[in-house]
Amino acid sequence: MDLTGERSGIPHLTPTLSAPGGGEGVSRRAGEGLSAGSTVGEVLDETAAALAAAGIDEPRRQARRIMVAALGLSPAEVFAHPQRMLDREEHARIQAMVRRVAAHEPLSRITGHREFWGRDFVLSRDTLDPRPETETVVEAVLARLTDREQPYRFLDLGTGSGCLLLALLSEYPQASGIGVDVAYGAAITARHNAAEIGLGQADSVAEIITAGGLAVERVAPDLAGIARVVLACRLG
Repeated sequence: MDLTGERSGIPHLTPTLSAPGGGEGVSRRAGEGLSAGSTVGEVLDETAAALAAAGIDEPRRQARRIMVAALGLSPAEVFAHPQRMLDREEHARIQAMVRRVAAHEPLSRITGHREFWGRDFVLSRDTLDPRPETETVVEAVLARLTDREQPYRFLDLGTGSGCLLLALLSEYPQASGIGVDVAYGAAITARHNAAEIGLGQADSVAEIITAGGLAVERVAPDLAGIARVVLACRLG
């Protein structure tokens, strides 16, 4: 398959902020009390209250994350400028996110991004949402393999967004690794993440691990009729 075509462009990575189909009830009501003309601080308080009423854990923290994502600000900017006025477009983005989060949809799914091991990873419909506790796997490897300059080779089965493999490669500059996923879109997403964080670049489709860095190979269907995609990354 042509890896430069539409599928490799990851067209589904851009999040939509409208409420998902069928999301009535709490997901529809949450956030409707937010009114244009309010300040960042006022909307932050209102958002936290709406999320608390919907039973969301850590509502204040989640409200801050929504404000950061919807407004394109850093957490420090949200904290430092509570009197900043919000316009109607900003309110609409916040309201859409509040409805979906109140319906217990992960914010990372709404924004299409997730932080893992201090790096930003793009998600897609073919990947799972990396859990923070998965970072303990990276910590365990670092504790076991203490020499960071060894040319280790890592195998990541079910690589998804590639976060685990790429986090390890970022800690071991001489290491290489292979990530495998049954979903074509997941492997493409992982390749995208590798390129974005500087851990790989498009190279050859004929080899799995190449001298230059990154290769993606479409493998023939196995006996179960499942087409597998192999993502290989090497720190350049």
